[in-house]
Amino acid sequence: MRVAAVKARDDARKLFEKLDRDARGQAEKRKALAASLEKIAPLAAKAEMLKRDIAVQEDRLDSLKKLVEAAKLGEQAKEALASADQAVTKAGEGLDLARKHRDALDLAWRTGQAAVLARHLVDGGPCPVCGSEEHPHPAEDTDAIPADAEIEAAQTAFTSAEAALERSRAARTLAATNVTTQTATFDALRSALGLADGAPLPAIKPATEAIASLREQEKQATAAQKEMDTQKSQCTSIDAAIADIAQKLDAARESSGRASEEASKAEGLAHAHAQAVPGVLARQRCIGVGVGTVRSRIESLERALVACAPPTKRPRQMSQRAKATRTAQNAALRGMCREAGRRPDQLRRSTDRCRVCRRSRV
Repeated sequence: MRVAAVKARDDARKLFEKLDRDARGQAEKRKALAASLEKIAPLAAKAEMLKRDIAVQEDRLDSLKKLVEAAKLGEQAKEALASADQAVTKAGEGLDLARKHRDALDLAWRTGQAAVLARHLVDGGPCPVCGSEEHPHPAEDTDAIPADAEIEAAQTAFTSAEAALERSRAARTLAATNVTTQTATFDALRSALGLADGAPLPAIKPATEAIASLREQEKQATAAQKEMDTQKSQCTSIDAAIADIAQKLDAARESSGRASEEASKAEGLAHAHAQAVPGVLARQRCIGVGVGTVRSRIESLERALVACAPPTKRPRQMSQRAKATRTAQNAALRGMCREAGRRPDQLRRSTDRCRVCRRSRV
């Protein structure tokens, strides 16, 4: 009973120590994870903020690109308006030349026709144009009278010049409208970006590089966020394991206490039994120990004698020695029995019980 109680106590203590080591190991892991979480938490917390910053910067970059494009289109519109103004001026000049040329041909044709009529005037005769009979200043002859085809060509050129002027004016109107539209677009974009009138346009390259830097930071923050989620899950698992170990520790502590109490009771009972053993049994225990020692010594001497004897004589000598050994043992046992006042079988049982008590104290 004492041996079983001691074994149960030792097993309970070993289980308790193992669980305690496991608990400390889990606690160290939990502490390391907590330190890691504390380290990466600031970076992980920036992930959402960085995403918002990237969206804002991307919108600003898009507006900036539109502003630069509007400025470019505005300059092109102004250049187109200037070209349209030049076209209108040139078309007007062309129309003036065409008009003058047409009018000159018409005047020459009319003057020529008057000269032809003047050649047929007679003093006192009526003028075919005005009917006057007096002709104080008749038309003089001209070098040449324009042909009808030439006059028609001049009229056609004049009509074309008028059409060209109208087209130039229409194109100029469109160019002016485009300038107004592009200027309004540019002003609206500049105002949205918070730029003052006349302020130089921000460069696109630095804005692009800033967004690339924010994206790299956001990538690192997102990775930290994922790692943080993983470590939080590990912390949850470790907390569950620690709670389970704590329950097992409580159970092991209780079991160890019971086993220690039972072992103490068993040790006390064994000590009480040992104290209650009579003096004669104590002497018998010593006799039993002496008998065992004598037997071991005799067996050792026999083995040495047999080893020294010739091979042919060993079986016989072994038989004789065994017989002599048994005779000596029986004689010694009878002497001990006489000293203890008991039969040999009673002495053997008492000796065996003493051996059991001695082992139970170990």
